[in-house]
Amino acid sequence: MFFNAPLTTLLLALASVTDFTTAKPAPRCSTNAECIRRGLPIRSPSKRAFHNSNLRARQAPSDALSFDYTGAVATYTIESAGDYLFTVQAGSGGMTSAGDYSSIGGTAAQVNATIFLNANTVLNLVVGAQAGTASSGFGAGGGGGSFVYTTDNDLLIAAGGGGGGETAYPNTHPGADANSDFSTSASAGSTGVAGGTGGNGGSALTEYGAGGGGAGWLSSGSTPGTSSSGNGGSTKPSWTGGTTTTGASTAGGFGGGGGGGSNGGGGGGGYSGGGGGGQYYAPGSGGGGANYLTAAGTDGSVTIGHTGNGVIIITQLTAEAP
Repeated sequence: MFFNAPLTTLLLALASVTDFTTAKPAPRCSTNAECIRRGLPIRSPSKRAFHNSNLRARQAPSDALSFDYTGAVATYTIESAGDYLFTVQAGSGGMTSAGDYSSIGGTAAQVNATIFLNANTVLNLVVGAQAGTASSGFGAGGGGGSFVYTTDNDLLIAAGGGGGGETAYPNTHPGADANSDFSTSASAGSTGVAGGTGGNGGSALTEYGAGGGGAGWLSSGSTPGTSSSGNGGSTKPSWTGGTTTTGASTAGGFGGGGGGGSNGGGGGGGYSGGGGGGQYYAPGSGGGGANYLTAAGTDGSVTIGHTGNGVIIITQLTAEAP
């Protein structure tokens, strides 16, 4: 009798004993552009570049290319015109090792922005390094800034590095964090001197044991020029961190970090470099570096709190038809 029932009756009977409902899948997105549009986390980078070499890779709009710290300037050629999302992190400041004289380094900045780029634009990419750990009782170097600029020296983005820690028991100062905005003036070192302004390197005390200033876009950081002090970080084209004149302190990170002195921390590299930390009689930590975004950039934002070496991630969001 059941098999002779009308079709609607049969369907109702089946529905009474069968659960057609299914669990909703977790939100997903197939491209980074879609993720950003829907407010979801971006997908993991699909490509990574670890070597200092000229890269000319055609990318689909969903691809992300990640450049890690290598200690050298890398180049990348834009294959197709379109909007590109940049995530640029700098290096954090060095710390002094555990003990009565220990202090931590300042955290680095992360700059996010979207920039339209024409095909065949060649970018120079500087990925800042975290400065090393100094021996207890000595100053540490400042973190290196990260920079994205064209081969014509048109700066697009700069992210500031953190200041180096110092030794001033029992009142040690941690290294200053990088700027949390797009102010063009970098911070001063504690008990030290002013950070750079308008794209220049940070200053340094001409005193025994002081830290070197961090490099800026336009000029290198200042060097105290006294014994047991740290040297200023170098600006383009080398972007080397400032060296130190004492083996127990640490040099500044690649990206223009200032070198640590026997007492003062080095300033962080950035659009403007952080000021060097104080000297023997009044030790102080290094100042943090400043950030920058070209006027052509959109959706720019800055966050601080990054530790470790920097990274630059480039994601193509749109592509113009050839």
